[in-house]
Amino acid sequence: MLRFVLRTGVFIFLGFWLKPRWKSLAALSFGILLIWIIHSEFLTYSVISDSSLSVGWSYVYKWAAIFFLVLLYFFLVELPLRAKGTDGAIGRSTSKLKKDRDNLLDSMEDKSAEKGDGFDFLRGKKNLKSRSQKILEE
Repeated sequence: MLRFVLRTGVFIFLGFWLKPRWKSLAALSFGILLIWIIHSEFLTYSVISDSSLSVGWSYVYKWAAIFFLVLLYFFLVELPLRAKGTDGAIGRSTSKLKKDRDNLLDSMEDKSAEKGDGFDFLRGKKNLKSRSQKILEE
């Protein structure tokens, strides 16, 4: 039972974490896969043509391109998410949550002031009498 709850919690956490990032992570994965395939094709071409002069540099270019893609992802996706103040898992900032809560409380106060809460007839009275006082007066 505990294992199921923990596993479910992990999947929910990952779902919230991946929600703002999944498209860019898919693009990053596709880019890295494409670089890997192009490099593999170049190595196959080098073996077929017996020219091993630039094989060493091809590895440098491959890893430089992958490093560049990861840096690009970090600067275009992760930094803006952190700048918004999101905590990564839930995807909403605490300031946004506080603002939403304040707006909700304000709207509730406005509605109760407009409609009245049903006790307006008591607010106009100067003194309220208890049940026992009413019985004694009779």
